[in-house]
Amino acid sequence: MIWLQNPPYLRWALAALISVGALFVELRGEGTVEHPFATQPIAAGEPLDAANVEMRSVPSGLLDPVVADGYAKRPFAEGEPITSAGVSATALAEEPGWWKVEIRIPQGSVAGDEVQLVLIDTGLVVPGRIASAGDDDPLSPGTGSVAIPPEHAAAVASAVAAQRVVVLVSTD
Repeated sequence: MIWLQNPPYLRWALAALISVGALFVELRGEGTVEHPFATQPIAAGEPLDAANVEMRSVPSGLLDPVVADGYAKRPFAEGEPITSAGVSATALAEEPGWWKVEIRIPQGSVAGDEVQLVLIDTGLVVPGRIASAGDDDPLSPGTGSVAIPPEHAAAVASAVAAQRVVVLVSTD
């Protein structure tokens, strides 16, 4: 029967606590934010647009904010969230003037992966990007194409023809 005693300090304290709680709930801000998700499988190099990306509500702070405007740097499965590490402002392997060379690519590599081609005879290291990866079939030759800058095209082509090149794939 403490509720009915005079003075009503406990009732006032409880009313103040409920009021502060209500204010906190009202003024704390949004609990969710909009984040882009893939609506269909997206291959590396494909443009991200309204046809393959939709915005969904997620709890704020769950995922880092990202602008889904550009090209996919890696494949995304249907329903997967788009992350900033998987978005590029420029088209992959479509640098103006770059050349593609067919070469054996390490298994597990996908289109858009950054690579370095090490020419064994000269020690020259050439940057590149996988334009198309080979099949995951263990009986396939494992070849794909790598886009390289034009100033290194001749040196890389001769090293590939002599089978004197090593492909290093970035782990990003």
